[in-house]
Amino acid sequence: MIDFPVYFDNAASTFPKPENVLSAVNRNLRSNTSNPGRSGHSLSFEAAERIFEAREVISEYFGCEPENVIFTKNATESINLLLFGLLSKGDHVIVSDMEHNSVTRPLTALSSRGVTFDIADSNDIEASVKALIRPETRLIFPTAVSNVTGKVLPLRPLAQIAHKNGILFGTDASQAAGHIPIDMKNAEIDYLCTSGHKGLFGIQGSGLLLFRKTPPSPLLYGGTGTESLNLLQPEIVPEALESGTVATPAIISLCEGIRFLRRNPNNSFYEKSLVRHAINELKKLKNITLYSSADSVGTVAFNVQGSHSEEVTSYLSSKGICVRGGFHCSALAHKKLGTTESGVVRVSFSPFNTVEEVDYMIKCLKIYKKLPLGT
Repeated sequence: MIDFPVYFDNAASTFPKPENVLSAVNRNLRSNTSNPGRSGHSLSFEAAERIFEAREVISEYFGCEPENVIFTKNATESINLLLFGLLSKGDHVIVSDMEHNSVTRPLTALSSRGVTFDIADSNDIEASVKALIRPETRLIFPTAVSNVTGKVLPLRPLAQIAHKNGILFGTDASQAAGHIPIDMKNAEIDYLCTSGHKGLFGIQGSGLLLFRKTPPSPLLYGGTGTESLNLLQPEIVPEALESGTVATPAIISLCEGIRFLRRNPNNSFYEKSLVRHAINELKKLKNITLYSSADSVGTVAFNVQGSHSEEVTSYLSSKGICVRGGFHCSALAHKKLGTTESGVVRVSFSPFNTVEEVDYMIKCLKIYKKLPLGT
């Protein structure tokens, strides 16, 4: 039996959230909304303990130190904090042709400050990155997984190329975190940015910037709860990079989301099976153009030939299916795919989806403009 609506927009934000996430957030909002670490009373201490507990859980999950876990409100803030806090005039950056606008727009803005960037070909990413390295290259920063197609880029080999040339390496892991294992130490990742409300199952308002050694400079300045009589921003992390009150409910949700993932290590295998099943069934239909492969992570992108992706999305919505059409805030990816006119239909899964839901979508597509079966 299918519960409606069928939610296939998990790459935008996962739904539903695990019960332990909902319970923890509800408990926090009902029992303690005090400001963590800002006051000398028991509730403030308790809230601070929950924040530190989350840092420990997150640092263990990603392979960094607890004090190198920086809480933000989303991946876009994390990426801006990193790029604006790390790069200066004369620096050069290499990204991939599958980047989200949360990477390319800050880099474009930084061009007015003398920062330049080049775009590597994701079809031959290692050779392309090597060819683009300059003496002034400061950072190699590819996405870990495309938010449009689910394509996976090889982080560790790219990090090794970077470090061999004395270059820092970071990644936007928004579509990878929670879907595939990422250990910053083993993968030699210097900086990792991610949202918390997607594959990590936190609520909206949760994001992370993780680093292994050298933090970026602050993007925001203000109250940190420490060194309050000093007009200079504290230099110690994480306080230096977390001005203002942190979002305790969102942070608690992120901590619980990771605990859910740890208790369910087979989630990623199940998601892969849904991707493979969806691709196999879509291949049986004529007039379907696929942009994802069986190796894609969490996402299947396609078009119905002769229809704009938004038209297909609207039709599926009328059938109780939530997918995303259009351009997915990724100008580079759509230029790469040749879909700047039509966009693509993106179907993205979570462990809460079912094969029956995929089959229902295929059934609906079969009757969309009487789409014929393949031979």
